[in-house]
Amino acid sequence: MAKKNVWKIVSVWIGLVLLGGIPARSEIREVAPGVYWKVIEDGCNTGWVIFKDYVFVVDADFPNQAQTLLEDIRKTTDKPVRFVFDTHSHWDHSYGNGVYARAGATIIAQRYCYDELVKPSAIEAFNNWAKDKPEAAKLGLVAPTLLFDDRMVFDDGQRRLELLYFGHAHTRGDAVAYLPKEKILFTGDLCINGAYNYLGEADTENWIRVMSEVQELRVETICPGHGPVAKSDLLETQKQFFIQLRQAVQKAIDDGKPVDEMLKTVDVPLYRQWTGKPMREDHIRYVYNELTGLITPWALVKMGLTEGPSPTKQSPDWTPPKKMLTRGLDEKALMALKRVAPNLEWVNARNDREALEKIADVDGMMGPLSPKLFQAAKKLRWVHSRSAGVEGYFFPEFVKSDMTLTNGRGLFGPAIADHVMGMILMFSKGLAVQHERQLKSQWGRAPNLPIHDLQGQTMLILGLGGIGREVAQRAAGFGMKIIAVDPKPIDRPRSVSHIGPPQEMDALLPTADVVVCCVPLTPKTDKYINRERFQRMKPSAYFINISRGEVVDQEALVEALKSKTIAGAGLDVTDPEPLPSDHPLWKLDNLILTPHMSGQTGQSWDRVWLLLRENVRRFAIGEPLLNVVDKQAGY
Repeated sequence: MAKKNVWKIVSVWIGLVLLGGIPARSEIREVAPGVYWKVIEDGCNTGWVIFKDYVFVVDADFPNQAQTLLEDIRKTTDKPVRFVFDTHSHWDHSYGNGVYARAGATIIAQRYCYDELVKPSAIEAFNNWAKDKPEAAKLGLVAPTLLFDDRMVFDDGQRRLELLYFGHAHTRGDAVAYLPKEKILFTGDLCINGAYNYLGEADTENWIRVMSEVQELRVETICPGHGPVAKSDLLETQKQFFIQLRQAVQKAIDDGKPVDEMLKTVDVPLYRQWTGKPMREDHIRYVYNELTGLITPWALVKMGLTEGPSPTKQSPDWTPPKKMLTRGLDEKALMALKRVAPNLEWVNARNDREALEKIADVDGMMGPLSPKLFQAAKKLRWVHSRSAGVEGYFFPEFVKSDMTLTNGRGLFGPAIADHVMGMILMFSKGLAVQHERQLKSQWGRAPNLPIHDLQGQTMLILGLGGIGREVAQRAAGFGMKIIAVDPKPIDRPRSVSHIGPPQEMDALLPTADVVVCCVPLTPKTDKYINRERFQRMKPSAYFINISRGEVVDQEALVEALKSKTIAGAGLDVTDPEPLPSDHPLWKLDNLILTPHMSGQTGQSWDRVWLLLRENVRRFAIGEPLLNVVDKQAGY
């Protein structure tokens, strides 16, 4: 009998080794009745919550740890494990998914966590890890099948558990599990206790914001992804570490210290007090790379900016660029660009005359680019336009050339979308008329002023690019129904109920209460909104144009507004610009007019700078550029 038990123990041990290694030392603690947390030394902590009919597991860990945890759970309950929640995609939190799936459990994760786990690179990494682990290889990397965006709730009448997503911190898909009655928070690696922070996919600036939001939860006990269980003040410690680290690194940058010196001198005393260890060089270097743009800013990644066809180091005959022409940048901005592209020679032009003198041998430049500059540029490969509109670049010689053009598409979207909603609210609540009465000291609602709710009304968006999607998101927040027209086959955002091709526009116009024009100016969209299309709109409809003035037949718009064919219009663009002082648009009381300013916010120009710096970095080392313009399509 003793021999049999020995062999049983040996066989289990061998099985665990095959699944993923010998388990580390661990300690199980019941942090509340029916709520268990297993702290694993040098590994991912895991836990389980016992519901009335099932068990909910937090973090799958490695396969060997998952197998051991199933045995631990069976010592506390005979209820089945029905759900397993991956707090994020890292392998020490997700590679055990296959063990639980084999046992009949459903794997849950935030949507971005799922996206990371199904990437070819993630599957390749798992396969490489599992090469010498046949049992783990047989299970494979199992992706979650139950996904959520911001929140998912499990409540059986006795116990309530909430899965919450606050944004990108440790990874893009971090989420937490919260027991509001017990005031317990399972944080994954969003919050750890000790020297376990890993920053390889982090957005440390947003991590600070996320920690502040998490602190608003009513929490007494923190079950961290690594390290021992703690009280809620651990959240503040985690947050303060990143605040102080970013401040220390930024000060070193401002003082002009090279990164090698920073690695030796930057210190965060809080870290030593917290962990008992000296400051880690990889943390300093990562934050330095974040602050100086040596890694792609997550602010750009979150906006969905994509790489486009452009010459790279994999292209035939590619050679490293040598010279870059900038336009009107100050010394601080030039220094920041030199950090990300130290091998480039920089020339700065204050005007077109200086640009013409210096452009002959430059490889890349900040626009604008005129035909005269184009003719003088003998080596030019890349031009970057800081604005989204690039119609001024499409002279025949440039369009036919192999030069790459990038632009600011999408960077102004949030600001412009706010502007659109501002115009709509001015109409729907009669704010423009009431403001006029205020200036005349007139109390009371203007007579015959139509005021209505936005909830339940239909918005038609023409062009569902970066700006159109931002408008849709905001309009959906007001309870509007969103439909759209776009020439490309694109994924439908949750906020949009229908996307049709341009051929459907005439059929959709009569259904809309608000029509928002976000199309780029191309030969196909010149006078896109004409007399016939205004006549198709409801008499109660409002038309908003934030694209280009030329996409609208302006005479037809004046007629439509005068005749009340439509109820009103909001224009941030006109044809021409500036609008002549004697133009009839100025006299219309059902028009709101702004001077092409909707995208002009400090945050917009911050994003413009981030993209310029990122594309300069990519251009210098031969990586694909972001926001490449299709010169044939015109956008």
